[in-house]
Amino acid sequence: MCCPSTIQVASVAGVAVANVAGNAANIPVVIRDDTGASQGTSSISLPANGHTSFMLAESYPVTARLHGTVEFDTPAGWQISVLGLRDAPIEGSNSDFAVTTLGKASDSASGTPLSSKKAKCA
Repeated sequence: MCCPSTIQVASVAGVAVANVAGNAANIPVVIRDDTGASQGTSSISLPANGHTSFMLAESYPVTARLHGTVEFDTPAGWQISVLGLRDAPIEGSNSDFAVTTLGKASDSASGTPLSSKKAKCA
């Protein structure tokens, strides 16, 4: 699953990741800028049927102000689910904000949707 990590000023991105398989999984994470160059890698360890959630910039500080994507790659034979949420203040309000989900990624070169292994979040 691949999430766009483009974060505008005063907006925040959160991510939830679930391992929906019956075995523990190590989920590779790849952070890329908008040229596709790797800006860092990591992994998330989840127990069978486990889940976690976090603020993207807190867990991966390099994503703050980064225009690019964060990939959550499904390990072979496993199933994962990833949800990305972004919030931003509503223009003209001091206390209201909007929360939106982030859609699936497409291959920037071909414009075709990415496989179930990669989807966009930000």
